[in-house]
Amino acid sequence: MVAADVVAVEDLETQFPSPWTGKQIFAELDRKSGISLIAENKEGVVGWCCGMATAPEAELFKIAVAANRQRRGVANFLLQELVILLVGRRVEQIYLEVRSANIPARALYRSSGWKEQGKRKNYYTNPVEDAILLVRNLAPVLDGKPT
Repeated sequence: MVAADVVAVEDLETQFPSPWTGKQIFAELDRKSGISLIAENKEGVVGWCCGMATAPEAELFKIAVAANRQRRGVANFLLQELVILLVGRRVEQIYLEVRSANIPARALYRSSGWKEQGKRKNYYTNPVEDAILLVRNLAPVLDGKPT
């Protein structure tokens, strides 16, 4: 992701509860050890994600896919690209939080090898909701084994 993508990502964010502002998105580009990715097609940006990697751990802060592109493999593509980058940085585990009511996202993460590790009560606002903590072990990928 580059600075020129921020406006499109900000527009995408308006489709979700608690959308990130352009200022927040832009700050991710300057984050030390940060990773920001977009998925785009001929229509433009259809998804994005960002996080931070400080080996041996990483955290996925945000992943979002345009409503009209959901359930078409965009989030899975972003997660796969993220894993490739993280393995290159010798990351062994990646963490994230997901809204407890976001059943489709939880199913995607589960099918991608993520494991539930805990819960944060009332973590999200707009609306208030618990966060489910997830972790994915990348050590087998580092060792050349499938996950």
